[in-house]
Amino acid sequence: LQTRVMRVEIASRGLLPGVSVAVQSAGRLRHADTMAAHALVEDHRRTGVRGLVMQGRGWQRSWGDPRRRFEVAPGVAVDFPGASFGQVNTLANLDLVQVVVDRCTEKVPARLVELYAGAGNFSFAVAARAGRVLAVDEDERAVEAGRAAAREAGIRNLKFAAARAEHLLVIPAGDNVVRLLPPLVIGEAEVDEAVKRLDAACARMEAAQKESTGVKA
Repeated sequence: LQTRVMRVEIASRGLLPGVSVAVQSAGRLRHADTMAAHALVEDHRRTGVRGLVMQGRGWQRSWGDPRRRFEVAPGVAVDFPGASFGQVNTLANLDLVQVVVDRCTEKVPARLVELYAGAGNFSFAVAARAGRVLAVDEDERAVEAGRAAAREAGIRNLKFAAARAEHLLVIPAGDNVVRLLPPLVIGEAEVDEAVKRLDAACARMEAAQKESTGVKA
């Protein structure tokens, strides 16, 4: 490729045939590479590549069918958009989902919020056990894919919201507790910044939840 490539991800398409390729690029897309990408997808019987997504700062192009389809709960499949995050190992993903489901079975939460949820890889499975689930991700394509799957499956206690988590790093804690993971050496300025980000994340989530449920402020 003539376009400068930073990262390449080759992922199983789950329930769909072939693989999907996502390419993270630097700079603009070179015209010659559009022809090469088209040829790669057209020759999918030999290459196995059914879909290709190339993206850089401010642009994204796709060829073929880059969707990935995964069963996220019994009888529920979600089509993940080509460049959206999803586990590349289908079998390992099933194990990850089961671990989360087992934890929810031990103690059923009345309300659960999943940050960095993507299209709802974990959210659908835990929605069958939790009272209400809010799946939050800044990827609007993934959020819409999750919403579409929830509507089709008739899952009413699962809502999706497109919002940023403000780059907060949280780890498991008790009920109704948010535990942050700060650096070992932290000063007052860092604490103030963490509180500001937490406030911003809560405000975004609240606004996005109201929008997703049709509630007006």
